[in-house]
Amino acid sequence: MSFTLKKATLALMLASVFSVSALAGNDPDYDEDFEVEEDCNLPDFDRTNTKYILVTCLHNGVSVFGIKDELDNDLFGLINAKGEEVAAPEYRAIRYFSDGLLRIEKGHKEGLITTTGKVVLPTVYDDIGVLHDGYAEILIADSESNNVKKGLVNQKGEVIASPKYDEIFSAVGSDSDVLVVSIKKSEDDIKYGLINLSGQIIVPIIYDKPFYFTDGWSKACKDKHCNFINTKGELLLPYWADDVGIFNESKAWVKQNGRYGYIDESGQIVIPFLYDDTDFFVENGRAIVSYNPENLTQGYGEEIQRDTYGVIDMDNNIIVPFEYQRITRVNPNLLYVQQADDFSFLDNNGNLATTKKFDKIVWRSLFDELFTVKKDGKWGFINRDFETVIPFEYDKAVEFKNDLAAVKKNNKFGFINRDGQTVIPFDYDDANIDIDDWRSKYRFDYDGIVALRKNGYWGVIDKDNTIIVPFIYDDIDIGFDDKNTSLSSVYSIKVSKSSQKFYFDVQGNPIEADDAEFLEPIL
Repeated sequence: MSFTLKKATLALMLASVFSVSALAGNDPDYDEDFEVEEDCNLPDFDRTNTKYILVTCLHNGVSVFGIKDELDNDLFGLINAKGEEVAAPEYRAIRYFSDGLLRIEKGHKEGLITTTGKVVLPTVYDDIGVLHDGYAEILIADSESNNVKKGLVNQKGEVIASPKYDEIFSAVGSDSDVLVVSIKKSEDDIKYGLINLSGQIIVPIIYDKPFYFTDGWSKACKDKHCNFINTKGELLLPYWADDVGIFNESKAWVKQNGRYGYIDESGQIVIPFLYDDTDFFVENGRAIVSYNPENLTQGYGEEIQRDTYGVIDMDNNIIVPFEYQRITRVNPNLLYVQQADDFSFLDNNGNLATTKKFDKIVWRSLFDELFTVKKDGKWGFINRDFETVIPFEYDKAVEFKNDLAAVKKNNKFGFINRDGQTVIPFDYDDANIDIDDWRSKYRFDYDGIVALRKNGYWGVIDKDNTIIVPFIYDDIDIGFDDKNTSLSSVYSIKVSKSSQKFYFDVQGNPIEADDAEFLEPIL
């Protein structure tokens, strides 16, 4: 079941009953189920009655009509095909909800009525959402529109979950008709559980994280310990572990007493608790783990050495020896392995994937189709078959982001595309920052903008090389604000000059500092 909740807009398009609305086809909030046209089925009513300011086409046997009250406010009701009023004109808006039901707004509250005017849900809700997969959110908030609580109504207008939850959303990976619900006790104390589509709680709301199901099981944590739980609320392990992973290839890692091992879907231990660190098994039956026998003598909580990574198969056979400081899975059949300052690539069986040698690599580029590598003192780009795609002719380079990569040539930075063509000229300074620490700078991440330095000062440009924030600042950060909805984007720009801080949105418009108080750089 796919269940996505969206907030519905409340506007209703007004138009004359005697003419076609010029705006009806262009207004994104216009409800096409109640159209205003000359050539459509209209109720049988007295068109000389001038009290009507609007009568829509018939839909499901009724039309919306509008009048003006004594204060010149627009009010709406329903008439049937005979022109008989079946719902008095007392609503600020009437919108389609489902076959046979309409959303109504009265006194800034919403409810549901039938096409005969019978109230199914009273107008006590701050919002009734759009139906998705037969269900919609219902919201109630306090007088300041804060402390919003969410519930659920079905397409018949039946409340199956009263509005008492902070969030309701699909249980990812579950093939059962269950929903994740949460209750927020404080910003740092949010608990999660599961309800079914009858609103019954099937997993108590006591767990610290949302549920993500794989192979029928999800991680469930409380009181700093974890287990696996299914959509029936049954726990897999007879004990609570330090931590657990996800099931993949019918196995999942479990951490107990500071060591990692693997279990199968019955909860049986299939690989003992030997490892200092671990990852899940991928489709080829391989997992990256860290193992150092000296660590087995260390007490729980004592510092252990973690620079002994290798790869095992599902029978706990060693495929790649435990001698690497870092192993990154590029894809199921290709591994990046790092030992001190040296690195290479191995295949699924632990054999060298290429004999080509490179001096350095931008680690983040491992997650792109083109690797950013250095060879014989120059940077270039290779594909996953280790073929040169963009020649080794740059003094510095970073990975591709949004199909552009910053490269340095003749002491200046510009940007190239994946064909190696220059798309932003080499006009920008070398910021002398380690390429793995540039974060939001020299990378086209957030909303297609990038922070750069030019002639000693920082600014922001877009992908057309248009200046968004002028190059007059001492430092700059592009970060996100996921708490303040007054910003037009989740990303914002923080700049500093002479110890003063200023804020911009991603279009370069100044914003008040208070609106960006949660701004933090993305790492």
